[in-house]
Amino acid sequence: MSPSRFQLPEIQIPERFLRPARWVGYPLFGLVAFLLSLYLSLPRDRIQDQLLAGTSEAIGADIKATGFGLSLLWPGVHLDGVSITARPPPGQPPPLGPDGKPEKPSRWLIDDLTIYFDLIPLMRGQTSTDFRGHAAEGKVAGSYAATLEKLALGVDAERVQLKAIPSLPAAIGLTGVPLEGQLQLKGQVVAPAWMWAQADGEADLTVVDGLLGDGKAKLTVPGNPYLSAGITVPPVKLGKIVGSATITKGRVQLKDVRAHSPDLDVEIEGFIELRDPVAFSQLHLYVKLKPSDALIKRESSLEILVNVAGQQARRPDGYFGIDINGPANAPYVRPSPTPPPGLNVRPPGPPPPGAPPLPPPPR
Repeated sequence: MSPSRFQLPEIQIPERFLRPARWVGYPLFGLVAFLLSLYLSLPRDRIQDQLLAGTSEAIGADIKATGFGLSLLWPGVHLDGVSITARPPPGQPPPLGPDGKPEKPSRWLIDDLTIYFDLIPLMRGQTSTDFRGHAAEGKVAGSYAATLEKLALGVDAERVQLKAIPSLPAAIGLTGVPLEGQLQLKGQVVAPAWMWAQADGEADLTVVDGLLGDGKAKLTVPGNPYLSAGITVPPVKLGKIVGSATITKGRVQLKDVRAHSPDLDVEIEGFIELRDPVAFSQLHLYVKLKPSDALIKRESSLEILVNVAGQQARRPDGYFGIDINGPANAPYVRPSPTPPPGLNVRPPGPPPPGAPPLPPPPR
């Protein structure tokens, strides 16, 4: 057959299908055209500025993004290169570091974040969103809802790498010492009247393959004649870290936060008093550490640290105690064989059979 004689077969659409096709096709085309025109005409820069400014004010931190986009098929926004920087207390200078110079504010990075909005609450002047994104080499998803009466936040994070959170060691009194592990976190919190100091909720945490130190970084303890110059922390395996917390009226009560490995046993007890903004929350924590004999023999630097700390931190149960108190953005860390007043600490390991539970710390 020659090309000149080739013809496509004619497609005959039954008449009973033509009318429904027109009723569906024309409105659908009009809707797509309207959404496309609306998408192209929206003031992206203004939406970005208002969104970031409102969120910054809500959490008390400065938020920036290197990329911003809008979702076409479902109301939402997409941000790339998000940075969250803690603000200093209003009217107060930034806290000073061990060298007497102002410390850099804590900073968190999010690779990308997509937020979808629920239209019906938006029409009522409320906010209801679902979000997902990538941060610290892991995945983060959750929900956020806000009305005039309350604020609700749910988070589900998995495979988050602790080494990709540079501000984390300083928050637990280990400034400059690397901390590694894979974090899984699931929790929810509700803040009435947008006040974190009155929040309620719960959270569960797991860290797999925890590792502290790298044999290069130094741990410094200001005011200690032996440790003020710093001591090198060798790699110490933390193993699996598990724990949970309950939040009642702004008090985050830790429950069974512990780690065990051939190198070290760790237990963390205490509570956190949430403040507004969250960066100014008050820590009331007591950490108990017990290095293994094999670790001390293997690492001579730790043997020196144990001998020095034994004068200030050794407990009758063989553990070493560390008191962590003060604001979350500038905690005060000191060795102590006893917990601070008002903090009940149970003996290491499971309680004996029939032992009554410890009462909660007084408010």
